[in-house]
Amino acid sequence: MQTGVDYLERRNGMLDAFLNGMAIQRQRAVTQHVVKAASKTLQMTFFAKPLLSVKSAATTEDALNLIAERIRAGSAVIVCLENTYWHYTIIAGLSDSRVYLFDSDGMRWVERRSFSLCQSRSTSRHCVSRASIIEVGIV
Repeated sequence: MQTGVDYLERRNGMLDAFLNGMAIQRQRAVTQHVVKAASKTLQMTFFAKPLLSVKSAATTEDALNLIAERIRAGSAVIVCLENTYWHYTIIAGLSDSRVYLFDSDGMRWVERRSFSLCQSRSTSRHCVSRASIIEVGIV
């Protein structure tokens, strides 16, 4: 992940990101930079793309079904959990009752019933903005 930090430092964005977080445009730019570096280092071609458009009418179940489909196809799906826990993580799998995570902070799962797409005034314990759902895979 040092490559993402280097990217921000070269653009004088590290302090701002640390103090204020990152807007979705900067998050996507860092993701694209890391994917490009991984492609070069691993000599494989990776891609990163938003899974849903910001204006998508998808429901939470639609989004979870699409995430499950992309995981089955071999992609990783990165999301930002909001509300209780503002943190990027990887969704590793789904069951009828849980959303399983591969998480740098050690979280293993969240209850599916406490997970939703963010709406205005979302009351879910863990909501995910449409813009933060990123698929990363091998071309």
